[in-house]
Amino acid sequence: MSNMPVYMCRFIISPLSVMFYIADRQGADLAGQSGLLFVSVSSMIFGVYVKSPEAAIITFNCGYILTYCYYFLGAYNLSNGSDSLFLKTTFRS
Repeated sequence: MSNMPVYMCRFIISPLSVMFYIADRQGADLAGQSGLLFVSVSSMIFGVYVKSPEAAIITFNCGYILTYCYYFLGAYNLSNGSDSLFLKTTFRS
């Protein structure tokens, strides 16, 4: 089983999280980090529940990729200068 997609997303998208600080959107970054924490804990609990380390790893990888998609879309919206309704209403700090 390969974790390559997660490492690729982490390598490309993690540096983009700095854009949230530059744009004064620490609330959006906090939401993303909270999502990563939730994915980590819930994937471990799920793996214990089904008694399968492989299921935990697959759940972890899928959750991290989805969270990194959130970061990518947020950074994309910030780089366009558009103040999307999602970022404006939910995560304005």
